[in-house]
Amino acid sequence: MAYIGFRRPDCTASYGRIEGDRVFDYGAAGMPATLRAAISAGSPDDPVADDAILLAEPTLLPVIPDPGQIPCVGHHNESHRQETGRAKVAHPSIFARFADTLIADRQPIVLPHVSDHLDGEGKPAIVIGCGGRHIAEADALDHVAGYACSNDAGVRDGRRTIRGQLAVRL
Repeated sequence: MAYIGFRRPDCTASYGRIEGDRVFDYGAAGMPATLRAAISAGSPDDPVADDAILLAEPTLLPVIPDPGQIPCVGHHNESHRQETGRAKVAHPSIFARFADTLIADRQPIVLPHVSDHLDGEGKPAIVIGCGGRHIAEADALDHVAGYACSNDAGVRDGRRTIRGQLAVRL
C-alpha cells in the first residue's frame, strides 16, 4: 500500500492511503494523528474511510513529517563522487538530516541567494518501523516499515541540503 502526508482544505495535516487516483483520509477515520504514530502503534490497518479525495487535490506534506532521526549515507556512489570531484574514501560516510529540511513532492526547492549551484540526486528513503541494536543481517528487513523515493537536493558550495519525499510504501 502507498501512503502520503497531505494538508486538508481546512489546512490541518493528515495522511492517507492512495488507491488509484484517490486518497483515503486516515486521519479523519479515527486513526493515529500521523503516519509515524500509526507505524509506532503497529502498522496502519485499513480503517473504514468512506470519504476519499482526488490525489491531485491536496497540498502534499512530507510522508513522515515528524521523524525521530534521519541518518543518511554518503560517498556510496562512485559515479557521483567522480562528478563532484571528491576524494575517494574506503567506507561510506554517515551524516544526519533534520526534519525541518524535509519538503514534499511537488513543493518548490528554493535556491538560497548565497549559491548558484543546486545539485540533486534521487535516493531511497527507508522508514524504520521498529528500532533495535545488534540486529542480525537476516532479521534486518523485519525492522523496515516501508520505503519512499527521495530527492536529496543540496547546495554543494554551501553544504546545505534539502530532502523531498514521495509516497511511502508499507
